Amino acid sequence: MEYVGLRNHGGTGYLNSIFQQLFMEKEFRETILNFTFSKQKEQLNENELVLYELKNIFHILAKKQVEFTETLEFCKVFKDWEGNPINPRAVMDCSEFMSMLFDKLDSASKGIIKNLFGGTISHQIVCREGNHINEREESFFSISLDVRGQTSFLGSFSKFCETEMLEGENQYYCDSCGKKVDATKRQIIKKMPKNLIVHLKRYDFDYNTFQRIKLNSYFEFPLETNLKKFTLQNENQNQNENLNFTLHGIIVHKGTVNAGQNYSIINTKEKWIKFDDKKISEYSTADIDQDFYGGLDKNNKEKMQSAYILFYKKN
Repeated sequence: MEYVGLRNHGGTGYLNSIFQQLFMEKEFRETILNFTFSKQKEQLNENELVLYELKNIFHILAKKQVEFTETLEFCKVFKDWEGNPINPRAVMDCSEFMSMLFDKLDSASKGIIKNLFGGTISHQIVCREGNHINEREESFFSISLDVRGQTSFLGSFSKFCETEMLEGENQYYCDSCGKKVDATKRQIIKKMPKNLIVHLKRYDFDYNTFQRIKLNSYFEFPLETNLKKFTLQNENQNQNENLNFTLHGIIVHKGTVNAGQNYSIINTKEKWIKFDDKKISEYSTADIDQDFYGGLDKNNKEKMQSAYILFYKKN
């Protein structure tokens, strides 16, 4: 048995798709499987229990002795922002769950997530008179790129790092100059993680109907790419960090905002595999553009299936 599936308990497809992605990341998998607890299970805090149950699931996935396994014990110990356990019959947003999961795992493990998925964004305002720089750093485990108004990963990433002019009535007060000045404002990647997780903002809000909607528009993404131009390293000729990335996985969303499901496509180097709860099969990358870019089908109808979260790995 090459891979082990995960049972969907009614609404846990989002959880299954994330677990398979994380398990197939070799360094993360080995770190979780080798993690040792200094206390008995009864003494573990809430976040440590989440790590404990994830380790149990990974252990079963690694042994490859069953066709599929359960996640109910994990659901019991995982609490949301309001302190409620996961309802296995209710669907949760994949990106929101992953954010909560990463916070809990990083807290319980003293930095596993930060080491493998953590990056830093530099928010800068540059005074155009004295060239003074006001910088604020922000840590991230994933970044979110706009889909609305964009058609490609690289185009949306460029917008993410776009420079804004602060001038006229919108001038910036520079403490060093002691007055309002023209300035430029931008955000740029200061530290790129080993594993870059990109959330595509396919959910939006319709202010006419006051309801959440899903954007099914066309949005392409590369299998391999260099991201140096979106980093501060691009401006520092002395730094030659490797910033070539390969697509390692895709979490797909199929359906509407209120009635949808998730599954994972993962690059194992030898081949691509589709993990859809208990169903596991090979996948051909020749179909990625047709299957996961969104847009219109041959009958001019919106495709209801598209990539939602991308997992890139530094080469």
